[in-house]
Amino acid sequence: MKKLENLAKNGQFNPKNRQIVILDTETTGIGKNDRVIQLAYITMNEEIVKYKANYALPQNVSISLEAMMTHHITPRMLEKCEAFAANLHDFKNSVVIAHNAKFDCDILKKEGVEFGDVIDTLSVFRAVWRGMPNHKLQYLRYALGVDDIYDLGRIDAHDALSDVTILWALVELASVQMTLEDMIEASKGVVKDGKSEPIMLMNFTFGKYNGRKILDVAKEDTQYCEWLYSKITESPEPKNADLAFTLKSILGK
Repeated sequence: MKKLENLAKNGQFNPKNRQIVILDTETTGIGKNDRVIQLAYITMNEEIVKYKANYALPQNVSISLEAMMTHHITPRMLEKCEAFAANLHDFKNSVVIAHNAKFDCDILKKEGVEFGDVIDTLSVFRAVWRGMPNHKLQYLRYALGVDDIYDLGRIDAHDALSDVTILWALVELASVQMTLEDMIEASKGVVKDGKSEPIMLMNFTFGKYNGRKILDVAKEDTQYCEWLYSKITESPEPKNADLAFTLKSILGK
């Protein structure tokens, strides 16, 4: 079983002279007024540095119940924490890697953090593992057998540093097929405006055909696929652009 620490110098994903920062945040929620309350990151270059800290709640900001259900961080846990310090790391001169990076970058920009090159691994993983019906970290972790390949150490559910460790392992796997520079290029549009090129999906991940191949369902129940396509394209910018693109291609729209 491979140790991730050894891969920083000898693995496929070798940062060489570039400072790499893999990060994750936990927040008070996902609204425009929500703020970061936990940050974890791992820096890679000549040495490995791991960092995780909780931060005091900003004035007039509360943690939503939905957020607490996910990360289990409560207001009481933050009572003695210090406020976030934007200068804790030079993110601007590093290559920052995050899953759904636009969210993490936007939430940290509220604290005055500046960024340079950013890699959005959600976009990267969707490109590398196109056949996967789901590209969430935990799904890919088990689908790709990450625990059988790498020694991850202690992993706690919904903990930012644990998520960063899993992300590190997945980036190492993806780097066999995509270079660091290619990952940066693939992420540019996403981090800037939140948009990316849609991809073809293989399977349904919801509803009565959950787990079935979309192409097979389109042959067997064309009427359902026509109805679904009309529903998700009612808006000029569909929330599920990948599914809209897939159905459009299969149905010949």
